[in-house]
Amino acid sequence: MKTFNPQMIKRVVVYLIGVYFTAVAIAISKMTPLGISPNSSLPNEISLILDANLGLITAIVFASFVFIQWLLLGKDFKVINFIQVVLSIIYGFFVNSAVALVNAVLPPCDTYFLQIIYTLVSAVLLGAAVKVYLAPKLMSLPAEGLAQAVAQRFKIPFPTAKNICDITIVTISVILSFIYFGTLYGIREGTIIHAILVGRAVKWSDRLFGRKLDDFIWRTPVEIDAAEELAD
Repeated sequence: MKTFNPQMIKRVVVYLIGVYFTAVAIAISKMTPLGISPNSSLPNEISLILDANLGLITAIVFASFVFIQWLLLGKDFKVINFIQVVLSIIYGFFVNSAVALVNAVLPPCDTYFLQIIYTLVSAVLLGAAVKVYLAPKLMSLPAEGLAQAVAQRFKIPFPTAKNICDITIVTISVILSFIYFGTLYGIREGTIIHAILVGRAVKWSDRLFGRKLDDFIWRTPVEIDAAEELAD
């Protein structure tokens, strides 16, 4: 019986690399006071309010997204999607390790110019990481899973559902910020930059390395060599 599946191993490895680098992108933006991506704005805001560990709060919030999917879809919710809860916990560890990594490697951003640079790098890296983690066609992170559930439940296009979810998450974050801090704290121009740039960065990444990434995941070296010979 065949137990070794090289393609599945490649898919899992690429998936985990992509997921980890989304955490690195979040950690980079966390170094600035300009705000982070819409998906992570709620766990970031709660962590600021509670002065709690960002990775722990991210795991809890993302796990709650899974249960919201369950409520939305009811009997149409697939039990296998509860694996996203485990993924949420893993992602929480990724966020904590990424925060420690970037704080150790990158210099503090003491000027507004450097804060903007870090935010731009974070947004572009996040888009590239999303492209990488989606390529193996494994399980979505809970925030994207929530958007998929909204799209399925209300029969609307996924991009529309994603926009609705992002706006809702940011709105809740803004309300919490005003309630507890009396001002916008943790949600600023950086959040807007991420909202504008991340989707574009996914498209740029697809053009830059999408085909090579797909070849690596889905084709054997023999198939790739044969295709290159035909092209020549």
